[in-house]
Amino acid sequence: WVKLGDIVEIINGTSYNKTNLTSQRDAIRILRGGNINKNSRKLDLKNDDVFVSKNLLNNEKTIRKNDIIITGTNDLANIAKCAFADTNLEATQIGAFLRIIRGRNENFAKYVFYILSSDFYEQYLKICVSGTVSTLLNVKNEYIENFLIPLPPLNEQESIAKELDALFSLSKGLGAE
Repeated sequence: WVKLGDIVEIINGTSYNKTNLTSQRDAIRILRGGNINKNSRKLDLKNDDVFVSKNLLNNEKTIRKNDIIITGTNDLANIAKCAFADTNLEATQIGAFLRIIRGRNENFAKYVFYILSSDFYEQYLKICVSGTVSTLLNVKNEYIENFLIPLPPLNEQESIAKELDALFSLSKGLGAE
């Protein structure tokens, strides 16, 4: 078992204000919570888009292949929303209420994604934020960093991720999405 913070980097989202907003499509796309489809666990790039000026470009916050995008602040119904980036998304960053989980070794990114997609992770977060009075719950980085996960050998991680990919594909075919 390892602490998640020992094997991943947690990247906070971009903060912006109304003066940074632009309608220019050559600007930076900022993804927000509405861009994460909770059922499919995929990024929805045609929903909830906001564009900001290029001067807010931060390469660290640009979404890369194998990044896991998670909500950092949300209500209880959406507290553990996450999505997996299958490709690099040029000029696309996350907003302040999201976080990127970036593996120090990209080989186990999909395995970590499935753990963060689990009910176990969602229940863990709900316990961490219990007692919070606000309607918006703040998932602190320390909650994520201290989350313990099993870390089998890499070949077993890959096997687990492949099996789960197959099951998710099957469930989509059955209309479970």
